[in-house]
Amino acid sequence: MSGAIKKRVGVATIIVLAAAMLVVSAIFIKPREKVATLVNADKLMAGASTSGVWDTRFADKVMKTVFFALVLTSDEYTQQNAEALEALRSWAAREFHRDPRFLHPVILPAPVANSTFVNSSVYSLLASPYYGLRSLSGDFLSWRMEQFSQSRAFHTFTKNCFEFFGEEPEAAAMLARYQSDRAFAAIDSMLAFCYFLLALLISRIPVRFLKEKAAYWRAPLGQLESAGIAAELAYGTFVVAGFYFLQSVIQEALAGQSLLACLLSIGLGLYVLFPVKIFADRETVFCLRSSLTVRTVAACAFLFLSLLVVQLLNWLKQGSLTAPDPLTLIISGLTGDFIHEPSQSKKTLALVISSLWALALAFTLKTVTRRDGVSSAEVAKRLSESDGLKSSSTLKG
Repeated sequence: MSGAIKKRVGVATIIVLAAAMLVVSAIFIKPREKVATLVNADKLMAGASTSGVWDTRFADKVMKTVFFALVLTSDEYTQQNAEALEALRSWAAREFHRDPRFLHPVILPAPVANSTFVNSSVYSLLASPYYGLRSLSGDFLSWRMEQFSQSRAFHTFTKNCFEFFGEEPEAAAMLARYQSDRAFAAIDSMLAFCYFLLALLISRIPVRFLKEKAAYWRAPLGQLESAGIAAELAYGTFVVAGFYFLQSVIQEALAGQSLLACLLSIGLGLYVLFPVKIFADRETVFCLRSSLTVRTVAACAFLFLSLLVVQLLNWLKQGSLTAPDPLTLIISGLTGDFIHEPSQSKKTLALVISSLWALALAFTLKTVTRRDGVSSAEVAKRLSESDGLKSSSTLKG
């Protein structure tokens, strides 16, 4: 009895201290994201980032010009540069329409998602490390873009850009701002990539723990075969649920969809770990522990994997230069090229994803079509061995 009391007191103490830490962090800590420029326009043209006079003629040129060029010489970058220039012009025209002075903005702090106590609490606890990780990701992207700026592909594009928009500071500032905005959009995608990569690297530890829990639940039923695959599926769904939860508290526009996906992922994970059966008669409803066969868990895992694959393939098919998808932003961040469409890399990635899904399909079909118990071939083999033993014993007798 005293042990139970001590345990309750300990849990209550932890809850009180956690609440106190939350309030203290809200009182004394004011996290703020560091404003940084990922691409320096002065490296493209001297004085491009500090020119304080807004040239209205350049904005008119961008918004009213129809893309047309006479190509006298061509190389391997001609087609890519033509598409990239049109994407740059479309983006700049849209930004000039919103704010004619967007190339030299006055940066004001933007409000964060604090409309619910969940948003506010998560912000108080995780805003500082989140901004720190964003800063590190920004430094990495800035380094990769600096490396790309020394390539022939970048120099060819800047030459075409200045030929089209004019060799003036506003054109250099526009190109630098274009790269910076796309790089900033890629930061959250890069952090998500690191999140899933870290979850994969440490997966053995939580999967082992979840397998023990699944085996404990199934032990009275004597059906432990599905404990391993159930633990792996549950861990995958919990990782995805954690991602959707963080997305819901960071981006309020996606809160409803993200929370729904989070709850569905958690529900699937808990069910495959601790399956139950519900029996109802006229008076009572019984909820009893149950077990799932390896076939059922494998089918659930394949369904969950297929839904994720569909999302990834739709990203790769629908993403474009003017509206890049998260996978395109990750590829661009790794290469440092936020100007050209990584078409070949996207095709290769789609092929890899499709191949892995095909392997998963073959494994799942093999699992769900496998017969339980001993196969007929194995039975025939054992019978023949038994007949052989009987014949040899008879001859000896």
